[in-house]
Amino acid sequence: MRKVLIFTVFMIFSSVYLFSQNDGKSPAEGKNRYSYYSLNLGVATDFDHVGLGLNLLELNLATQRGLGGTLKWGANSYLVDEMTLGIGYLLVGPSYSHLINKLNVKATYRALVGYATPSVMYEGETITGDGVVAFNIGATLRFAAHKRFNFVLAPDVLLIDGEPSLNVNAGIAFSW
Repeated sequence: MRKVLIFTVFMIFSSVYLFSQNDGKSPAEGKNRYSYYSLNLGVATDFDHVGLGLNLLELNLATQRGLGGTLKWGANSYLVDEMTLGIGYLLVGPSYSHLINKLNVKATYRALVGYATPSVMYEGETITGDGVVAFNIGATLRFAAHKRFNFVLAPDVLLIDGEPSLNVNAGIAFSW
C-alpha cells in the first residue's frame, strides 16, 4: 500500500510540474504564478487547548489554469498541565488556485488526505502512537510582496482520527 501511495504522489506531482511552467513571465506580463513553496507558523486549537501550529512544507504545484496538487508537512503542539501533546502529519491532495484581484492576491483551496502520528511527552519520556488517517480542508491567501515572494495567511481545518482542530498560520511563500 505504501508503494502505491508513493507512486501515486510521485505521478501527480511530476505530471503537474511538467505543465506548471510559465515561460518566466511575471504576473504583470499576463502569467500568474500559482505554484509556490511556503513556510508557516501560527496558532492551533483542538477546541479544548490552544497551541502552536507549524507547517515546514507546503508545496503547491499548479498549472496556469490553477489546477494542481499540494504536499503539506507540519505539526501541532499543545501544552496540557505538565504534558506536551504533539501531532505530526504528512498530507497530499488536489488544489485549485486563482487570482482574486488586480493587486495580485491569490487564493488556493485544497482538500488533503494523509498520515498523522500523535505523541505525548511527560517528564522527559516520549510516547509515540500509531499512525492514523488525517484529512485537511483549507485555503491559502497569498499577498504579493515582490514578483516571487508573498506573505501568506492559511486557515485550515484538520481532522485526525475523528478529532477536529483549527489552524490559522501566517508565513512567507516563494512563487514560480
